[in-house]
Amino acid sequence: MFDTNLPSHSEHNGAQNDFNILFNIQEISSMGEIFYRKMISNSNQRNHLNTFEKMLSLKSRLIAKTKYFLQLYNVWLINQEQWDLIADVQKSYDDLMSKSLSQQDFSLNNLLVIERKVLIALKNASSTFREKDIARKLSAQLASFQVAIDNVALTICEKSIVESNQKSETAE
Repeated sequence: MFDTNLPSHSEHNGAQNDFNILFNIQEISSMGEIFYRKMISNSNQRNHLNTFEKMLSLKSRLIAKTKYFLQLYNVWLINQEQWDLIADVQKSYDDLMSKSLSQQDFSLNNLLVIERKVLIALKNASSTFREKDIARKLSAQLASFQVAIDNVALTICEKSIVESNQKSETAE
């Protein structure tokens, strides 16, 4: 199932560092996290409640998918005897498990960080899988979750900004 022609450990770390630089969490994600917290406190508002439910649905789907990806990547590392990287993958998995225990402890930024780490891991692995179409499909699925979560964050920002403007206009 696995190809033995692998990049070296240093090459892997270089790719990871490049990825971290290129995909630092954007301001919109931070704004989404702030407005998400506001939304929880105002969840009696119908439009916020609907968005909240959508986010929880996305969260549970993303967590289930990410757990599978992390397990898959861990199997790949074990097969390649990349022992020093296995601990990092295990920590990501443990962090994800602990975050999934509490719906209220959902951090948009944390999900985006985990999601993107797994995505780059899959991209790295896709060049080593003989079944490259499988790796491509998994990467595409995860990328679609990223887009969905980013869109929800943007929606929250837009709604909150509009509401904030309306309140300030009313106050004037």
